[in-house]
Order: sequence, then C-alpha cells, then structure tokens
Amino acid sequence: MRTLRAVQLDAQHKEYMIFKTTNLLLFSFFITISAISAQGDFCKGTDSLGAKTYFVKARMAYQQGKPAVAIENFQKASKAYLQMGCKERVFLMNRNILKVHIATANMVAFDALYYKIIKSLENAKESEQLIYKGRVMLLKSDIHLSLKQLDSAIIYANKARAVHKEVAAWKFYIRDNAQLARIAFYQQNYEAMEDYVDLCFDTYKTYIKDKGKILQDIMALYGGLYYKTGEYETALEKTMEALEVGLADMTTKDDTLFVARYYNNIGLFYIELGDIYKAEDYCNNALQLFKKLRKHFDAATTNLNLGEFFTRQGKLEEALRFYQAGIKSLEQSSGVATHQLDKSSINIYNGIGDVATRLNRYQEAFMALKKNLEIHKREQAKKDETFSVLGSYYRATRDYTKSLNYYQEALVIRKQTYGLVHPLVAKVYYDLGQTEQKRNHIAAAKTYYDLAIAALEVPVKGDLMPFLMNKDSANTVPDKSLLLKVLAAKARLSLEEKNLELAYNTAQSAVLLLEKMRNGFKEEGSKLFMLQKMIPTYELSIDVALDLYQQTKEQSYLDEIFQLVEKSKAMLLLDALKAEEARNFGNVPKDLLDEERRLARERVRYEKLLFEAKSVNDEAKVSLQQKELLKLKRASEKLQTTLEQDYPKYHELKYNTQIASLKQVQESLDDQTALIEYFVGNENIYIFSIYRDTAWLTSVSMNNQFTTAIKGLRTSLVDVVMLTKDVESSYLLFARNARTIYQKYLEPALKKEQIERLVIIPDGMFNYVPFDVLLTEKPDYKNYDYRKLPYLIKSYSINYHYSSTLKLFSRSSSKTNGEMLAMASSYDKEQFINMKGLGEREYKIRSSVDDLPGARQEVEYLSNIFAGEYLYGDKANETTFKSYSNKEPYSVIHLAMHGIVDAKQPAYSSLVFSYSGSKKEDDLLHAYELNLLEVNTDLVVLSACETGFGRYDRGEGVVSLGRGFMYSGVPSLVMTLWPINDKATSILVSEFYNELAIGHSKDEAMKNAKLTYLKHAKHLTAHPFFWASFVNFGDYQPIHLKKSWTWGQLSLLTLPILLLMGWWFSRKRKG
Repeated sequence: MRTLRAVQLDAQHKEYMIFKTTNLLLFSFFITISAISAQGDFCKGTDSLGAKTYFVKARMAYQQGKPAVAIENFQKASKAYLQMGCKERVFLMNRNILKVHIATANMVAFDALYYKIIKSLENAKESEQLIYKGRVMLLKSDIHLSLKQLDSAIIYANKARAVHKEVAAWKFYIRDNAQLARIAFYQQNYEAMEDYVDLCFDTYKTYIKDKGKILQDIMALYGGLYYKTGEYETALEKTMEALEVGLADMTTKDDTLFVARYYNNIGLFYIELGDIYKAEDYCNNALQLFKKLRKHFDAATTNLNLGEFFTRQGKLEEALRFYQAGIKSLEQSSGVATHQLDKSSINIYNGIGDVATRLNRYQEAFMALKKNLEIHKREQAKKDETFSVLGSYYRATRDYTKSLNYYQEALVIRKQTYGLVHPLVAKVYYDLGQTEQKRNHIAAAKTYYDLAIAALEVPVKGDLMPFLMNKDSANTVPDKSLLLKVLAAKARLSLEEKNLELAYNTAQSAVLLLEKMRNGFKEEGSKLFMLQKMIPTYELSIDVALDLYQQTKEQSYLDEIFQLVEKSKAMLLLDALKAEEARNFGNVPKDLLDEERRLARERVRYEKLLFEAKSVNDEAKVSLQQKELLKLKRASEKLQTTLEQDYPKYHELKYNTQIASLKQVQESLDDQTALIEYFVGNENIYIFSIYRDTAWLTSVSMNNQFTTAIKGLRTSLVDVVMLTKDVESSYLLFARNARTIYQKYLEPALKKEQIERLVIIPDGMFNYVPFDVLLTEKPDYKNYDYRKLPYLIKSYSINYHYSSTLKLFSRSSSKTNGEMLAMASSYDKEQFINMKGLGEREYKIRSSVDDLPGARQEVEYLSNIFAGEYLYGDKANETTFKSYSNKEPYSVIHLAMHGIVDAKQPAYSSLVFSYSGSKKEDDLLHAYELNLLEVNTDLVVLSACETGFGRYDRGEGVVSLGRGFMYSGVPSLVMTLWPINDKATSILVSEFYNELAIGHSKDEAMKNAKLTYLKHAKHLTAHPFFWASFVNFGDYQPIHLKKSWTWGQLSLLTLPILLLMGWWFSRKRKG
C-alpha cells in the first residue's frame, strides 16, 4: 500500500495560467511535482481583438472537461495574437493546444500540430525561438511518456535538452533533465534518476540560485527518489526543503496545491518512519487543502495515508472509514485517466483488504481483494502489494500454502523492481517468516528473518549491539520499525528453542533500537505509540532474562530486568522533567526560552480551539485550527533543533535520561521501607520486591482472574447504588476481591516483618484501585462490618509513584515558604442559565455542578491553623490560581472544588474554578494546561472528584489531572480515584493536615487520617468509598508548615471537627 504518484504540472505566466496535466501514477500515497515553466510577458500591444477573452474561455473549457471547445478558443486566441504581432503568445497558444491533445491522448492531432510547429522553426536562430522549439520537443516527450512509450520519450527529452543547453536556457534545461529523471523513475533505474536530479541541482546552484518553484521541483524529485529507494529520512529532508520554498510563495491556487502535495508526502514519510502523530498533522492539513481546492483525486491519496495512519495505531474501524472516503473521492474525480484511477483503487482496496482481515471480516476482505484481481487484468502496477495482502489474508484464514505462494509472487516482483536490498523486499521476507512460523517450520522462518535483516542492510551474523550503538551505522537502517518486528520475531523463536543467550541478545538489540527511535521523535504521541508497540518486546526480554537469572543466579540479569521494567513506565513524564532541567541549566539565552514558552502557550491555545471546533463539528474552524497548529509545531520544532545544535549542555541535559539502577533504588530506601513495582504484560504479571538489603522478582500468569478481581474490586468501591440497595452483594464483592488481589499479587512480595512503609509503583489496572483496602487476612464473610476488616492500611503507610526513576528524580524543594495556598470554589447554576458567550462544553459543565459547602469548610479550617493565602467564592478562579501559584513558593497548594474527567480526551479533564467572566481564562484548568505552568510547591492536594483517575496509556500510566501537576514540577500529590463525598472529605482532609502539622510524613499522615476516620465511622460510612479514594503520589517526606495558631488554640478548633464527625456518622450518611 506504499505507492508514489507523479503529477506533471505546467503553468504559464500567471495571467495566462493554463492547466495541469497528470502523468503516470507510479506508486501510492506520494505525489511528485514537476517544475514550473518560465514566465514572461511577450506582447505589449493593445488587445483590441479579444485574444485574452478567447484564452480565458479556452482555459475554462478545459477545466470543465470540454477539450474541443478549449482547442477552438485557443485557436481563436492564437489568430488574434498573430494579427497583433505577438508571436510568442501564438507559440504559447499552440503549446496549450498540444497539451489538450496530450490530455486526451490524441496522438494523431498532436503530431499534426507538432510537426507543423517544428517545420516553422526549422531555420530558427534567435534564442527565444530556439527555446520555444525545445519546449515543444519536451511536450512531444510528454505525450510519449503518457502512452508509456519510454524510449521515444527519452529521445525527445534529450533533443529538448540539447537545444536548451545550446542557448544557455538553464531553467528549461533543468526541466528537460527533470523529465529524464521521471522517465528513469518509471523505468526503476534509480541510479540514472539520481544522476539526472543531481544535474538539475548542480545547474540550479550554478546558474539560477534564487529560491523558487524550480528548487521546489528538484527537492520533490529527490523526495520521490529517496522514498522509492527506502531512504525515508533523506526523502523527508528534501521534501521539507521544497515545502519551505513553497510556503514562502503561496499566491495562487496552484501554489497552494503544491504545498498540499508536499504536506501529503511529508505525512507519508513520517508514517514510514514511525513518527505517526506528525504524520497526522501533515495529512490532515493536506486533506483540508485538497477539499478546499476540490482536488478529489489528490484527496483520495491523502485519505489512503490517513487509513494507513489509523491502521498502524490499531484503530481499524477508523482506518476503514478513511479508505471508504478514498473510494468516494475517486468517484468524484474528473479528468483523470483510467489507469490512474485504477492504481489508486488498487491501493485503497488493498488497505480495505488488510484492515478487514485484521478485523476477522474475511468476506469483506476477500471482496476487496477480488476487485483488485479484476483490475489487474488490465493494470499490472501494484501487483506485488495485492499479492502481499493476499498472503496475509490466507495466513489469517490458515491456508498457509496459498499464503506462501502469494508472498513468493510478491517477492519475485519486488526483487525485480528494487533488487535484493530494500525495505519492501525485507517486508515480504518477514511475512514469509511469519507464515512459516505459523506452520511451525522454525528453520524456514529463521532463514526468512535473516534474509529480511540482510535486505535492510543490517549485519545478520554476530552481535548487533555494536552496529546499533554506532550512530552512523544505526541511522542507515531504512525501516527501523520493520527491523524491530524482525528482531522481536527472532528473539521469540530463539526463546521457544531454549536458546536463551541468543534470545537475550536479540531482544536487547530490539530494545536498543526502540530507544534510538523514540529519542528521535519530537511529538509525545509518537513516542508513546512507539513505546506501546514495544511492550510485548519488553515482556519478551524480561521473560528471557528471568529464565537466565533463574539458571545462573547472576545479578546482572536481575538488574537488566529492572531497567526494562523502568523503561516501560512514565518515560514521557521523565522526558518532560529532563527538558525542564535543560531549560533551567542549559545556558540557553532568555529570549529563546521565552520564545519556546510563547510557542508552547500558543500551541495549547490552538489545541483547545481545535478541540472545541471538533466537539461541535465545525469543519471550517477545524481546518483553520489544524493549519495554525501545524505552523506552530513547525516553528517549535525548528526552535528545538536550534537549541539542541547550538547549546550542547542543553542537549546533554535533555537527552541524558539515566534510568535508575536497582542498586540506586535499594540505597534510597530505609530499613522500614519496601518498594513494590509491577509490570503487567500480555502473558505475565511481574512483581519486583525491592528492600534495602535484598530484591527479587515474582512472575504470575496473566489471566481472566486478574481482570475479574480488579474490576470486581473497583465496582464494589464506586457503586454506591449497590452499596445502599444490596448490602450483602456489595460486601461480598468487595471482600472476596480485596482478599484475592492481596493473596495473589501482593503477599508474595512481602516477606520482611520490620517493614512499615510500602511504596507502590502500579501498572495496568492496578492503577485504578487503592492498595489500602486489600485484606491481609481472611475476612468474616457473614458479618458486614467494614470498620473491622483487616485492611492493608492498618499495617503499613502506603505511598505511590509513577516509576522508581521518577521517585529518585523528583525530590521536594527546600526553598518553599512554609505557607499554604488554599482555594475553595463556589458554583451558582442560576447565573449560567441565560449567560451568553459560553461554549457548549463549558455551559454543560457549569450547569451540571453543585455547590460544595464542605469545600469552604475545609479551607476555612485550614486558614485557622496554617499561615498562607486562602481564597473563596469568586476569588477562587483560574486567573488568581495561576497568578498566586507562580508568585510564591508555597509549601502546600490545596484546591477544594469539582473535578471533571474526560475519558475520551484526558487532556481536557479539568478542575472547575469559580466563574469569573474573564476573557483570558475560562476558569476550567485543563490537564494539558498544567504542562506550561511552573508550580513551585512541595505538595498539591486535589480535594476534588477523580483527580487521579483517567485513561490508562500503556507505557506511560494513567493520564489524569494529578499527573498533569507532576508535569509542572510538583514532587508530591494527594488525589482521588473516584468521586468523593463532600463531608467525608472535609473530615479526612482536616485530619490529614493535623497529622502533617505534628511532623508526620505525607503517607503516614494519610494513613493516620484514614484510621481516625474509620475509628469513628459507623455502619456504611465505614465503607472504603468514603475514605479510600485519596492516594498520595510522589515524595512522602514531611513538610514544614507555619502555624497561625498556638496548640492551645488549635485544640479548641479541633472540637468542631470532632462534633461534625460524631453528628455525621450518627446520621449514617450514605454519600
């Protein structure tokens, strides 16, 4: 499904723009654009005969698909110009008539006019006449090329080249060589093509020099060449250079079309390089421009790219939607040759066949592929791709013989086309290996995998690590994503054969390659996508290293397993913190840092506008915001490149991401602390038990019991309706699952009696339940008393973190002022009923939240104890928060308000501040905004609903509001895993701060607050729903807080809290 499309464009002087003629469709997704003709205004006389009018009519007729009318009007224009004495324009009109004949493949009419023109120029000596003669010869080459008469096309292109070289018409000489490069492209003679394009570029540098459309065409040809030869990074570099020229001069529709096609091509290159989120940006902008220009055929190509984008993401239904849109775009295309439509159809039907096969919709897949086989009866192009998809189809349906046959047919074509070394050849070898592996023909599979590696120009024998560690050699690998797949397949085969050393070395090579690829990406989405793809390889490498460790007892294998587990966690968050360190200590001038932050703020603003436009299906605004976002991302990327190249210390700090070693983590623990770190793979759950003086790894099979237990426990914790209406079922669901999870997934990691603190590094679904509620002993299943259950929190203080590396990296600041910033927002629904100017989403949020009396009470309570700034009602708005949080280094920031979780778009989860009517802020602090804030504090307490809950992104963790504060540099958080009860929260928070005030660590303070709550709770108010939602992430060290009252006064203040507890519990509130 990777093809390249060549489009021949030829335009005259802007006033006399003719039309574009499209040449052969070469291979998918990619569009090559030819040079622009020389410009000139050759006639200064008065147009009394209406020549221009005839010309305009001719152009419109051609665009409307009326070639006869176009020729008639071009002839009238020619006659008028002849009477006016404008010979050059007579020539131009005749050239336009020749172009119409090319477009209609009317060889007889073309030759009649062509030889008439050549005869009239037989004795031409003036340079302008000779230039024109050469241009007409190039058109003769064009028509032969369109009819696939390549030898004749070469003859006439060379004739044109000789004429233009004789008169030093270098712009036209470049065009002639570009034509020869395109012909070499069609002949698959890439060495010759490179020679011709190099000649174009050398001529340009020597004689032209000014940046313009000629340079665009040369760079586009380079892009097509290097894409075809599998040198994707070079292709990207050249096409980017062409884009820069194009963006500098977008004055006509054709200029815009050039840019749209470059966007399309760049998107394709990023897809091939695995940087898929950049690909999406460019493809979306290309598609919007094609739609605006009504270029349906081009739009089909970009829909095809977007289908591939979503296929690689695993979003197969979305991919099908774009493939179907591509078919519709082809149906709307006009003025496109049948063979071009055929080739685009082949690409799209192959995409449908591939995706439908992956979805196990085999009938749909077969029908799409059957259509291609019909098309191939008249069109031979892209047979290799169709055969390859058929190979996958028959492998999925377990007809391995047919699968191998089709792959072999694809291989024959590709070896003839590309030679033995090319990514597409390597891809077929890999697919052959996959089929042989399915047949359990291990030796054959290994042979094919080795052939795939060789086809990628990578050493097959020996240790790959030195090759990959060498930057120069590693960068020569044309398709690193494919190499990753091959290495993972080889490692798995070696493991199955019990060749553990080979399996280990191969898996380690795959991990190293992954890290190199990830570091090369700028977009977080692309980094995360790559990490998610490699989780199975991490698991494989862990599995192999564990086998070796168990056999040899060598500590190095256990150390390596720990490194692998760490590399699979929260790397984006770690990258963000390292980037901030680089900004602070990288010796970068302030003006550049200010510009970096300005671009980041603007990007956030347009991302929000794009989100809002999409939410109301405003296509015009979506297009506008996508365009502006791409501009900002490109500007930001250029700035990042400058910073990394010009400031070595910045680069070193940013990319020197050291993963914590097992020894370092052990040394950071005291004798009373154990760190338990989880890795949830596809086949096993790995549990690291780390103590100061020992460490071990436990492996538990991943099965339905795990999923059932976690989901059951989560349901029992948050389903208040079940709790109040079916007490027995709710209790049993909780007790059984809390006990199962402890026994199966935690108890094996706990083997030392003196431990008082647990640091939990969760993974997967473990993120959604608090370990506090796990039951360390068999519960009484008949007596439903939640207060007396043997909770884990009764035995340990419990702290959480995103990774062990982050635990070491993020330490509390010693520069905070010992004071507190606390805010309690208020909400009045009535003021929003008739309010204008609110967005649809904002209105829904504002009209759905109720006031929180308990929030104000808890903040008032804190104001009576601790020094600081306390804001209520209208003052508790977003503008004030951003101002205060950046102004003073508060020890604690406490936010008591509503939290809104957006499960589909976690970045748009938000804290709901009091509405202020500000034009600058909407008083909804979104998760994505936190990345740009510098919140200098030791602890943020989010006393709001579900601030620690969100979508789980494998390889990174739960994307929540709380996590957003970690991005802003906050070392410690208190957040919630489900909606919280207002009054229970007030009690817990008050007790938590009382414990902090007497010098307890954060996790110990939280433990004591929860146990105090449980001690006074009665009946259902002791259910974990009321007290277990709060969790402490990050640094757990004590915090110094300045008191505003003496302890004698404080004892009087605690009396109302105790009275509140007694009153509330006596009422047995159910939430």
